[in-house]
Amino acid sequence: MKQQLICDVNAIQLAERASHQALTDRLFQDEVREVREVGDGYGFQFSESLFEDLCLYVKNERLCCPFFHFEIVVNAARGPIWLNLRGPDGIKAFIAQELNLAEQHERDEDWQ
Repeated sequence: MKQQLICDVNAIQLAERASHQALTDRLFQDEVREVREVGDGYGFQFSESLFEDLCLYVKNERLCCPFFHFEIVVNAARGPIWLNLRGPDGIKAFIAQELNLAEQHERDEDWQ
């Protein structure tokens, strides 16, 4: 049976929803350095200074989108951090739509 990709925004406390959306927008519209397709999702590169913000994003996002597999890869020597968002069939299209990746692709020549 195929897992449905449906977010439950009510899983995030009402008082935290606006700040979570603002964090999501900032991370994925302003802070992403590079985007790569991975087998069953996308990888997003961020500055190492955003580690705590990424952890907060994952903490809340996993509540409303339980179908995501999250991987935070912290490189040695304070190198960049990768956030891999992965999941079941259909996840790439879901991520691309939710994060406006096609629109970002037009603005960003660093895509792999």
